[in-house]
Amino acid sequence: MAKTFKWIGIVLGVLILVIIVLLLLVPRFVDINKYKPKIESMVTESTGRPFSIGGDIDLTLFPWAGVSLSDLHLGNAEGFREKDFVSVEDFEVRVKLLPLISRDIQVKRFILKGPKIALEKDKAGRGNWEDLVKPEEPSQTKKREVPEAKAPLPIKGLMVGEFAITSGELVWVDHQQGTENRLTEINVFLDSISLDKAIGLDLSARLDGQPIEVKGKVGPLGEPPGEGKVPVLVDVKALDSLVAKLQGFIAGLGKEPRFDMAMEVQPFSPRKLAETMGVDLSKKTSDPKALTEMSLKTNFAGTAKGVNVKDGLLRLDESTLTFNLDAKQFEKPVLSFNLDLDRIDLDRYLPPQPEAKEKRRPGKRAEKKPAEKPSVKPDYTPLRKLVMDGTVRVGKLKVRGANVSDVNLKIRAKDGILRVDPFSMNLYEGSLKGQVTMNVQKDTPKIETAQRLESVKAGPLLKDLGYTDRLEGLLNFKGDISTIGTESEEMKKTLNGSGEFAFTDGAIKGFDVAQMIRNIRAAYSDSEREKAKTEFTELKGNFTIKNGLVDNPMTYLASPLLRVVAKGKVNLPGETLDYRVEPEFVGTLKGQGDTDLRSGLMVPVVISGSFADPKFRPDLAGLVDEGTLKEKASKLLEERRKGEKPEEGLLEQLVPGLLPSKKKK
Repeated sequence: MAKTFKWIGIVLGVLILVIIVLLLLVPRFVDINKYKPKIESMVTESTGRPFSIGGDIDLTLFPWAGVSLSDLHLGNAEGFREKDFVSVEDFEVRVKLLPLISRDIQVKRFILKGPKIALEKDKAGRGNWEDLVKPEEPSQTKKREVPEAKAPLPIKGLMVGEFAITSGELVWVDHQQGTENRLTEINVFLDSISLDKAIGLDLSARLDGQPIEVKGKVGPLGEPPGEGKVPVLVDVKALDSLVAKLQGFIAGLGKEPRFDMAMEVQPFSPRKLAETMGVDLSKKTSDPKALTEMSLKTNFAGTAKGVNVKDGLLRLDESTLTFNLDAKQFEKPVLSFNLDLDRIDLDRYLPPQPEAKEKRRPGKRAEKKPAEKPSVKPDYTPLRKLVMDGTVRVGKLKVRGANVSDVNLKIRAKDGILRVDPFSMNLYEGSLKGQVTMNVQKDTPKIETAQRLESVKAGPLLKDLGYTDRLEGLLNFKGDISTIGTESEEMKKTLNGSGEFAFTDGAIKGFDVAQMIRNIRAAYSDSEREKAKTEFTELKGNFTIKNGLVDNPMTYLASPLLRVVAKGKVNLPGETLDYRVEPEFVGTLKGQGDTDLRSGLMVPVVISGSFADPKFRPDLAGLVDEGTLKEKASKLLEERRKGEKPEEGLLEQLVPGLLPSKKKK
């Protein structure tokens, strides 16, 4: 028996010696380079793209199995700008053979020099990598199978002596957006690669010429690798202004990967960061001091199926946002969130308003420029897939000059219908409540809204919004309005709905009905118009809208002196007015330089023209010239004041004098 084991040992020793000799001699006597055309052909056939190895192939088998290649090129897909999809200047790897039998990986050297990857997207949105990724074939049966548990990584030992990627480059070209970005001078060095030690990471690169640096430690990986928690501690420095820290762990690398991280971005200036990247924000924001300081802290955890972001804290200038977010089923996705913002002045971050133009002369209408139509229609496919449920709260908000507070919104989305229901806010000592629905199930969205304003100071609100300073009073409004489209002109033409409004204890600036009727003249001078005002105790009315045409069947104004009924139409697409105002005196003009009774005297007023330049005139229908009318009216009123004419029939006496006289041809 002993002799048998002896001979077995001798045979095994001889076999091992023969294998070693073959491993040493084969590379010397076999020209591996004559197989280059075969290798190139196989890669070309597999990828469908041209592949070439420009340099020689160097092969060693013992004691380190190694291969070195140079000048590798994998061509780009047809129709793209870059010649190569991937190219490599030099590649070398050396691995010890015998330890591989026991799943112990010992790498002496892994060197990748000058790798370049060109990622492109054409104008149709097609990526140059898509043909390399073969879609999964649909299964014949759609039975729901329980996924099999993945086996742990088949490694018992790991040791890498030298690991380096140098002079790398990544190019991203988006022909659809007309953008191009380059990550150049990519250098990656890993230190102390093993299962029982933390792996050192040192990465540096330049993004469009600006420096990026990542340093940190990952691991130890543990044994079996990745089964337990793998600590991660990474510091990032980018573009000479951004400093961030990432700390946490990853786990389940061999089965179901998961992670749990804490991220902190130190205060930095987004404005300076943009300038570093060649983006000029000087004309992008109204306030040159906006986007001066920003910082971020948050925790996020998840798997390949979903991510949960919690305890988020974002500071931007004087604003603070706390947030939580949960996302899953990324192909839809399904989102839930909670956002709480203490305050923000959005006007600081919006583009500057056009400079105020010189005041137009009365009667001169502003030229209306045709709206520019978008070259590409919006794609609502992502919104149709989206499932969302979230809340938003803003303590104080300023936008387009208007100041509001206690903004609360509940946002939901499902099956192409986005709802904000309810939403509420306080503004100008009153409140706004309502709901908005946006339906994008079709290519053209439909928007429906129901709103209720209560006890809002209309004057300051309208003035801050930049609409007008001609109306004062407490506003109450209730309306249901819908529209279809995305462009302003289209939405005006499809506007439909109804509503009612009421102003109390207010005034209309710009014209004085009492003064207009007393003077009985067609227009004011500019100086008079600035001082003119019609005060009222109540102004209320209702309206309907059909395809952008507003019909106001009745608006009623009441004051101690006047009762006014107005009705008319507003053409929103054309931005024109057509109103008739019928005032009636019900008292005296005491306090206004007049003690006479005006009971029953009626002189209608017509409001016409454009939104930008409305016209006000008594409705005399061009019957007589102004001088004759004033003379006749003054005489009748003077006779009544002296008691020579009774109060009854005064209007009938005045009207005949306004009848047109026949002109001679």
